[in-house]
Amino acid sequence: MGPSRCPDERPSIGHHLADRPRNPDRFRTTFRAGRGLRHADLTSERDQAGTDRLRDLASSARLQDEYMPAVPPSTRAVVFDVGETLVDETRNWSRRAELVGVTAFSLMGALGALIERDEPHSRLWELLGVESPGMEVSLDGADLYPDALRCLRAIRRVGLVVGIAGNQPAGIEAQLRALGFEADFIASSAAWGVEKPSAEFFTRIVGELACEPAAILYVGDRLDNDVLPARAAGMRTAFVRRGPWGYVHAQRQGVSLADLRIDSLDELAAIMTAEQGRQAN
Repeated sequence: MGPSRCPDERPSIGHHLADRPRNPDRFRTTFRAGRGLRHADLTSERDQAGTDRLRDLASSARLQDEYMPAVPPSTRAVVFDVGETLVDETRNWSRRAELVGVTAFSLMGALGALIERDEPHSRLWELLGVESPGMEVSLDGADLYPDALRCLRAIRRVGLVVGIAGNQPAGIEAQLRALGFEADFIASSAAWGVEKPSAEFFTRIVGELACEPAAILYVGDRLDNDVLPARAAGMRTAFVRRGPWGYVHAQRQGVSLADLRIDSLDELAAIMTAEQGRQAN
């Protein structure tokens, strides 16, 4: 399969918003998705309710005001990280805790300590004094963040190319497609043979899209693996504050380097939808 080409001609998303003021010292919480809604509950009625919610957010007066984050100009493609961006990894980490005979609370606490010290999570098992149970990932619908599928669909509707690429084991591509993710490409570090934060990983993304790095918005929950290396590769970036890395990294000065700082993917979808409405008018 050849590269997923970025559209050559389309209005720049965010060209009306680039100069809007924003407060860099806090995150907006207007669009935070409720965690009570799980993928398994998304009947057609609830899915429509989610779509209606995005439309309401996009047209709300609050979305139009000065708190609106600036959308990176000239965006042609949006590429998403996987873990804690699209997928809630709580169940998989809890399962690993069970396999090694420690409580989930102990494992999460130890993981948080490593994150705070900027140490790789591969040291977790050494810290706990146990053998690694392996990193095989098995996803089901309940593992998806409620806003994940909604966001990708909304962004495809505004005419942007959509990709998914993260540090994940072999086979994750088929699992994501089976769960309903429709993307122009889905890739993993296992398939590419290179992991974030390596510059080569982001070079591969550019190659998949066949467009300039500055036309790509990379969305992730980490500074070290997502925002900083994507920015170094010339991409625009969106930092989503969720998951253990997201909450810790949100307190760091480096988060101000992200072009967008959001609390949910519903927020990102609403921003893009709002801008499409402006262009249509």
